[in-house]
Amino acid sequence: MFRSFFLAGFEGSTGYNRHGRWFDQVAATGHDGTVERDYRDLAALGIHAARETVRWPLVDRGGRYDFSSLAPFVEAARRSRVEVIWDLFHYGYPCDVDLWSDRFPERFADYCAAVARYIAPPLAEEGVARMIEALVLARPADARTASDRLIADAAARRDAEMAVGEPVSA
Repeated sequence: MFRSFFLAGFEGSTGYNRHGRWFDQVAATGHDGTVERDYRDLAALGIHAARETVRWPLVDRGGRYDFSSLAPFVEAARRSRVEVIWDLFHYGYPCDVDLWSDRFPERFADYCAAVARYIAPPLAEEGVARMIEALVLARPADARTASDRLIADAAARRDAEMAVGEPVSA
């Protein structure tokens, strides 16, 4: 399923605690500043897959999306050829989101679709994109079609690489 047996994971809890105080474990661990080196080190160790968090509260600005906090992770994964399992909801959510409202599923689905559109093109070219099951819950037909296409493309490239013994460009 992945290019390596072992997978890495980086702490990604982000949000507000019960006292209303902001916390961001990606920043607290420094991973947001060392992601390029972190992924390069993983690849050097033969680890080519990792779980990474998309920090929803930083990306979703009232239904408008700012991917500047995610861009370094997507680019580092592409450059290091690390396959990423993208965690789209690791505790935190935007302040204007009510988890119990009827609008929550639609808001979450919109966010998931926006992240997929942002992540998929640069990573699909390298054959390292992974869609997570949250997308299936969000928009089943669209998510499954996109995920199936990306996985099939990645598998075909992986098979071609194994046949020739070196990376094959998209």
